[in-house]
Amino acid sequence: MIDLPPQIDAYYVEGRKADLNCVIARANKHSVPANVLIAVWEQEAGAHGKVTIHPNGAVDVGELQFNRKTIKSDYEKLGITEYHLKSDGCYAADLAAHRLSALIAKNQNRMGYWRAAAMYHSANEPYNSNYASLIRKRAAMWERILTNHFANKYGKSIQLTMVRN
Repeated sequence: MIDLPPQIDAYYVEGRKADLNCVIARANKHSVPANVLIAVWEQEAGAHGKVTIHPNGAVDVGELQFNRKTIKSDYEKLGITEYHLKSDGCYAADLAAHRLSALIAKNQNRMGYWRAAAMYHSANEPYNSNYASLIRKRAAMWERILTNHFANKYGKSIQLTMVRN
């Protein structure tokens, strides 16, 4: 069975920004540890409705900084456009959780959990290893925050990772 990304018609809401509740819900939906998706969201540091053009010519879109080439190669054929990803941060979080889940499942045995998750940003060195280190630190911080401050709100429904490799 092919694991398709979330359908635009079912989840897209124009103008919605990602927030902590949305990111945790999308992480749980796609069986991605919440602290890992939050770490990626925070590390990407994109802005709602914005397109970022980097000095190397790469173009990233929206709050979760989807690369324009990835959008064109992987998502446009499914009806998911740059506009969708920059205008609905929560939908972008849904798609990011789907993407992370697939990247981790495909690459974890070959390269370890954190480098597999870092493929969200880049498969190339040294960018992959650097990003893995950054999101691992952020995920550890968010693990503590979620455990200490959000356990009563979400109960046991928050999946966290304690992966150390």
